[in-house]
Amino acid sequence: MDAYQQQQNAKEEAEQQQQQQQQREPGVRQDETRRNTTNSGNMTLFPVMSKLEFFDLYDCPAQGWLLLAGTDQQRQSYRVLRLDKRCPVSFRTSLGQVLMEEPHPYTPMEWSNRLMELQQQGQQQQQGQQGQQQGGGVRRIAVAYGLLGFIKLVDCYYILLITQRREVGILAGNRIYGVKAMGMFPIKEGGREGGREGGKEGGTLAQIW
Repeated sequence: MDAYQQQQNAKEEAEQQQQQQQQREPGVRQDETRRNTTNSGNMTLFPVMSKLEFFDLYDCPAQGWLLLAGTDQQRQSYRVLRLDKRCPVSFRTSLGQVLMEEPHPYTPMEWSNRLMELQQQGQQQQQGQQGQQQGGGVRRIAVAYGLLGFIKLVDCYYILLITQRREVGILAGNRIYGVKAMGMFPIKEGGREGGREGGKEGGTLAQIW
């Protein structure tokens, strides 16, 4: 009986000490609870930013890039793909050699400043190349609603974008869209953007599909 009472007293003392520790370190205990809940699969983890819904394709001649900026519906954050127009493309060239994702998302202000910086670099290069190949500033060449993917043809890689969409229904409160038009844009210097109704390359691909 004495041994049983000692065990009960020790258990109560341990519980009191644990409660006192929780009160002294609420932040640590909260983090532990969050980790335990996450491991048990009962907690919903939200992404760093919501899904990308709008895309802008920019031509940066001075840098030799195409920039694809994707943003969410509220336009609160931007993810950017940098496409190298100067990368020589051969049979063995992989897509990873042509494109690179910017390492961090941009806020609207940061993205605006980034475009302004690229614009100034292009203008400075253009002023210093009078009579030579002009660099020029940043130019938006397409507005899109989705990225279909990339395709490699003989001369270069092409980026395929959904340039027009139409609403076809609503499912569980979410709008469902269909592809109305697409555009194909070459990732190379001197390339001309095209689409289903504009550009020889884009029209040819649309007929193949």
